[in-house]
Amino acid sequence: MKGTSLFKIQIPGEVCTNGSKEIIGRWRMTLDRVLTSISPPLLQSRKISVQVKFWLSEQRLDKISGNDLDNLTKPVLDSMKRIGMIRDDDQIYHLEATKFPTSGFEEIELVISDWN
Repeated sequence: MKGTSLFKIQIPGEVCTNGSKEIIGRWRMTLDRVLTSISPPLLQSRKISVQVKFWLSEQRLDKISGNDLDNLTKPVLDSMKRIGMIRDDDQIYHLEATKFPTSGFEEIELVISDWN
């Protein structure tokens, strides 16, 4: 059951899970930079709930492949581990992911809550 919200952040940028190593690398660097910049609480001993919303361009969502929610979510969770926010993704007891079409800029909304 979701408990107290610990933080919420918008992460703008072209959400990338496939393509060249350079493009994927830039997306990973963006995630790391933004998550580090907010001085997120260390969650290493907590059970947590993670809610991720992806706004992707309408053209990308019209494609059949490459926008699987598991593929979209993994770089976010990996970044949380890479910057030391979490020890491992086994701390995540609830994961909710949704994707929405946008005609504007792509972005992610990330909400982390305690899991009670």
